[in-house]
Amino acid sequence: MTEGWSLVLRFLPASLYVLAIGISLRWPWSLNAGLAVVPVVAALIVLRFAGRRSTVSGDRFAISSRFAQSSGHLVLDARAADIPKILRAAVVELPRFQLQTVGPDGGELFTRATIRTWGVVIGLRFEPMDAASTRIAASAAPLITPTVVDYGQSRIDLRDLFDALTRCAAKAEP
Repeated sequence: MTEGWSLVLRFLPASLYVLAIGISLRWPWSLNAGLAVVPVVAALIVLRFAGRRSTVSGDRFAISSRFAQSSGHLVLDARAADIPKILRAAVVELPRFQLQTVGPDGGELFTRATIRTWGVVIGLRFEPMDAASTRIAASAAPLITPTVVDYGQSRIDLRDLFDALTRCAAKAEP
């Protein structure tokens, strides 16, 4: 709940600014109060609708979202040593994705902007489960930190990445 109230506090300076202008222009107190409340009400509306934690039932990747951030995991039938190669092949299939770094224990990707978001940073962690399978844990966050709503784009990006990884892992199997 703390992160939600920090959102409201971000809108508070706008409210105080509107109030100060109204007082300096000698607007009626009712107009001042009404206009000063608008940014706080906007913050509460965003907090109510954007702050929902959602997990889609039937989602095979168990991707959950809160505000503009998503996380999920995927288990691939591939050795941990093969995952960086599979990731590179998956990124080639996804034109919006750019691979920043990849190593034996994880990687980082960026997505370009869409109408829904200014871009997403996706962090990956590779965890070997046994000799033949690897768990990939992913978290997606907006490229611009103050973003509160991304209209599901981080969830879509994770789903697209996991789909591409699944296809490329199937192609790479001997």
